[in-house]
Amino acid sequence: MLRGAGPGLGKTIAARARAWRVASSPDPGAARARPAPEALWLVVQHPDSFTAARALVMRVRGMGVTAPIMLGLAFDHRAADTVLPDGTCVRRLQDAPRAIDALLQEARPAVVVLVGDTLWPTLLARVRAHGARVFVVAPGAPAMPGAWRLWSGQARRLAGALDRVFVADGRDRAAWQAGGVGDDRVEITGPLSSSIGAVACNDAERAALSEQLRLRPVWLALGVPDGEDEAVIAAHGAALRLSHRLVLVLHPDDPARGAALRARLASRFAVAQRSRDEPLGPDSQVYVADTEDECGLWYRLATICYMGGSFSDSGSLRDPMEPAALGAAVVHGPQAGPHARAFRQLRIKGGSLAVTRTTQLGAAISRLIEPDQAARLAQAAWEVTSEGAAASERVAEAIVAALGEGRAGP
Repeated sequence: MLRGAGPGLGKTIAARARAWRVASSPDPGAARARPAPEALWLVVQHPDSFTAARALVMRVRGMGVTAPIMLGLAFDHRAADTVLPDGTCVRRLQDAPRAIDALLQEARPAVVVLVGDTLWPTLLARVRAHGARVFVVAPGAPAMPGAWRLWSGQARRLAGALDRVFVADGRDRAAWQAGGVGDDRVEITGPLSSSIGAVACNDAERAALSEQLRLRPVWLALGVPDGEDEAVIAAHGAALRLSHRLVLVLHPDDPARGAALRARLASRFAVAQRSRDEPLGPDSQVYVADTEDECGLWYRLATICYMGGSFSDSGSLRDPMEPAALGAAVVHGPQAGPHARAFRQLRIKGGSLAVTRTTQLGAAISRLIEPDQAARLAQAAWEVTSEGAAASERVAEAIVAALGEGRAGP
């Protein structure tokens, strides 16, 4: 068994219709003598690509694909337990014969998508032998792992066997063509989006809260851990001095903290609590949003969103592309957490405002209360999410078309 391997993958995949399971590297002894269903595999080589791959899975599911999906990670990831529909996540996957063969016995892929620029010889040889179509979503020029780098001929043979390569720009396109991929099989799409698109909400609840707010400015502190409570409270106090009608929607990382937060805030602010169904009155200054699965509602009400956790060791556990896709100006601290790629995309394009110390948060919120300031950030962020969405949509369409064609044959 590979080092770090967990329970047999067979039992995990058998329960796939009911829940998303997370496993360690598979145990080849868990294979069963039964026909293997044709599946879609996504193999992700770097943590920065995790959220984009997860979003791609969601897009493929949204296009009606019901085939089994395996998301193989070459690493462990803090957000790997995130629920995805009817899929299996394999962590610490290696390009080793036993690991790949065990997966092939469980679910023979019709399409394999390698998210990364390093060609895995064992993976590609095994899945091609089973007739799978192979796509690569490449963040850079092609590479070979370890000692394989010495075998330039092998690299060209593997690259030449790829069905499609999707790259971010013309420079990478030229590199893959020079590496042996035919001109007609390399497509420039731009970088994939890490967002699954606009997060849904209850429209009736949104209309009711909008009526209670009566066009008052709103900022959201999302997924705030207890270590950042005081920074958020202080920032709100500072911003209220400039805009006395401002409302803070305070969304704690743990809804169970809602009652304690309400009690703590009540001596300083007029507070309403979501879980107690308390209305937002004309004098309300803080709304404790201590419920599950309503982030889409808060994104739509707020024009500014602070990504909670970005001043903590864990980093932000929420994807900043979610509020950005719905027009909120994103503010964050220095710790990106599992969504580093998304934060980097926004920062490079001017779609977020980064602050380095908690004492700067109040000034950042005060600055963005000005509509033109928030609008500038929100517009840049929307352009980032739109650009990435088009790339993800194109790759998802190609995957769905290939799944419709089935395996190419051994």
